Amino acid sequence: MEPTWSPNGKYIAFVDDDVRLRVVNLETEKIKTIDVGGNNLERIGIVMN
Repeated sequence: MEPTWSPNGKYIAFVDDDVRLRVVNLETEKIKTIDVGGNNLERIGIVMN
């Protein structure tokens, strides 16, 4: 799955190798884990509002 940019361009969401949904704050360069989702998480698309 490709990383997804937020509409305001301040964040990038992605699924890492451990199948965790993560968000990078580009201003602070901090990464936050949003969800840990097993095998099904990699099958969905990421939509940011």
